Amino acid sequence: MANRFMEMYGLSETTRAMVAVKNRGYAVSNPFAQQPGHHTTEEVLSSRMPAYPLRFLECCPTRPRACTTRCLRPCAPFVRRAGG
Repeated sequence: MANRFMEMYGLSETTRAMVAVKNRGYAVSNPFAQQPGHHTTEEVLSSRMPAYPLRFLECCPTRPRACTTRCLRPCAPFVRRAGG
């Protein structure tokens, strides 16, 4: 998918690396960011390549997280007032 996107829009490796540098720079101010850091374009381009054509510093890692949803019954007095 990344190959096709690069081909369709004429995106170079350097441009992708610049986007990664920008994004990680913004992440520095986010206390919940997974991998914040100040990197250079050269550091991104020299990082290992886990899946062609993406480099490690271009990828977003996933970590185990939990999510919950509460399903509540509607409050009967409210439903009666609202006409439900």
